[in-house]
Amino acid sequence: MIAGRQFKTSLSEAICKFYKSVNGILSKAKGHMDEMVLLHLFEAHCKPLLVYACECFAFTKSEYARLSNAWNRIFWKLFKVNDSNCLRDIFLYAGCLPLQADIDMRQYSFLSKLTYSNNKILTELYALFAQRQIRMLCNSYNVPQCCSIGDFRANICARFFAF
Repeated sequence: MIAGRQFKTSLSEAICKFYKSVNGILSKAKGHMDEMVLLHLFEAHCKPLLVYACECFAFTKSEYARLSNAWNRIFWKLFKVNDSNCLRDIFLYAGCLPLQADIDMRQYSFLSKLTYSNNKILTELYALFAQRQIRMLCNSYNVPQCCSIGDFRANICARFFAF
């Protein structure tokens, strides 16, 4: 958390832990593993450190960019590219979504589940904040507002993986 008038988060610690985990895996692999195996290890062990509790925060564009940049660096190093235009093709080949889409799906899932809560405080928080955030997520992906979590996820995947 960062001191100030508005609630803000510091991503520095999460990004630092993410890089430590990535470097730990890379030091053990030492070029002897297939790129797809390494990518699976990064997704299973490193990505959770980067996106921990991301469902609870409404990130700014610069915060999304910082998180995405950290995640994209893996692909740049692993597949030996330095052009960001190649990333989309690599994501398609690997069957991965961009980090922002993954975070948005997590947020939609988390916020949608608040509607079914019996906790009065959570339902009030949903009424105050979550409805607006869900509306923004749906508008950004051109998805109907009342769709299920699975439909939201399917729409994002179909949109990204469409040729």
